[in-house]
Amino acid sequence: MTHYIMKYGDSICYIDTDGIKTTSMIDPSEVGTKLGMMKYEGTLKEAVFIAPKVYGGISENLEMTVKVKGLKNPITY
Repeated sequence: MTHYIMKYGDSICYIDTDGIKTTSMIDPSEVGTKLGMMKYEGTLKEAVFIAPKVYGGISENLEMTVKVKGLKNPITY
């Protein structure tokens, strides 16, 4: 993750052990399915990052995304 922090540090909104959320696009050569590469999960038009593994947002096509580690019942953004 150090590589991504150094390269995208000014645009990082959220970082975890296995991923980041940024306000800029990640270099396409760093995105893929191989071990160690970033996985593109989508673009959020609006987002709120509350705590580690707790965030939500609205995609460009107005779909809601809420991620809360350990939450059994879904909630809306």
